[in-house]
Amino acid sequence: MRVRLVLIGAVGVGVAVAIIWVIARAVADHREAEHLAKLRATLSIYSPAVKKCYDDALLLRPGLSGRVLLHLDIVDGLVMSSVIAGDTTGDARMTACISTQARSWRFDPAVSDLIELPFTFTTADTP
Repeated sequence: MRVRLVLIGAVGVGVAVAIIWVIARAVADHREAEHLAKLRATLSIYSPAVKKCYDDALLLRPGLSGRVLLHLDIVDGLVMSSVIAGDTTGDARMTACISTQARSWRFDPAVSDLIELPFTFTTADTP
């Protein structure tokens, strides 16, 4: 009888641990989803500034296209650093504009992250 109780108890504990883990993972996934949603919402507010940098560059270099990779270090919602980590456009003025704009962005104060933002720039003429 004692053996059965121990085995039942062990199974019960294992199941309880598994249930707690599933609940904790669901909470973590939900928090991560909320976090990503906050980042996306903030980035959508600032995307016109990035587009303006590109539009200004197009005036000087029609047909300009490529990809820019921006790294942001965000602490308590403030951009501490904005670094161009990759650039296939070859347009230093445009990438400087993007980096400068990004330094003024404000995120939810709960956001403290290192994020990587890829921007792809194309025109109607780009294949």
